[in-house]
Amino acid sequence: MRNFNPQRQPYTVDIAPAAWRQLGAVPGELFQRIRRELDALAALSTQRPPPGLETLMRSSLPVLSFFVERFVVLYEIDDDRQVVTLLEVSQRLPLDAEPGEEDPSFREE
Repeated sequence: MRNFNPQRQPYTVDIAPAAWRQLGAVPGELFQRIRRELDALAALSTQRPPPGLETLMRSSLPVLSFFVERFVVLYEIDDDRQVVTLLEVSQRLPLDAEPGEEDPSFREE
């Protein structure tokens, strides 16, 4: 279980090297939104989670995620190091996409 202490400093945000490369394909405005979301997660890290979320946080899910428009943002929280790490940013398929179909508007280089 996470050790919540309101006197602790907010967690820092780290970006994995692979995520930096992926962020190069993300429009600047969306990058800023992703960064704000990660900063908010880091700031909230010292607060007690809402009921029900505490149970989820103790589960075996190694990676958490959120969406910013058409992108899926994968991250993890390391309580021992007090770090929120951005692991991956990828474009999700449109809801009407066929299985195995790629979105032609996004090409990772």
